[in-house]
Amino acid sequence: MPLQDFNKKITDRLSRLLTLIPGIFIFLITSCTSNQQSFRQFMGFNPGKDVKNINIYADEWGIDASYWLAFECHDSTVKKIATSLKLKPEPSATRGLFGGLNSEPAAWWDTTFIFHAKPLSRRQDQQFWFLWYDTTTRKAYFLTLDI
Repeated sequence: MPLQDFNKKITDRLSRLLTLIPGIFIFLITSCTSNQQSFRQFMGFNPGKDVKNINIYADEWGIDASYWLAFECHDSTVKKIATSLKLKPEPSATRGLFGGLNSEPAAWWDTTFIFHAKPLSRRQDQQFWFLWYDTTTRKAYFLTLDI
């Protein structure tokens, strides 16, 4: 078995094991099958070839849930996400709404950028979606909250 196939097999098995633990998604392994499936679940479509280094964190403890995704992609993918999720430009920077925006679930979540950037967003009942995109680094940050 080639080394690349072996690494993928180990990564996929580890990701399946870790997703069985309630309340925890993978945030150490990027772009594995489980993370691609989670991207599809949250965005409503399969990640294209431009979507790389998918990082995911979930906090499902308590009465609410929050899911954090960060990934590299092209502008066209951000537009596709906005269309799929019906996101609209937020008139101002979020400045740490919901408190959690000021925390870092992992090193890949750029709190400084997010604090000052204006996201695309949507609210439906007690569900919130936020999408920030750094055009310089081509990195997208997605947060969904169920309060």
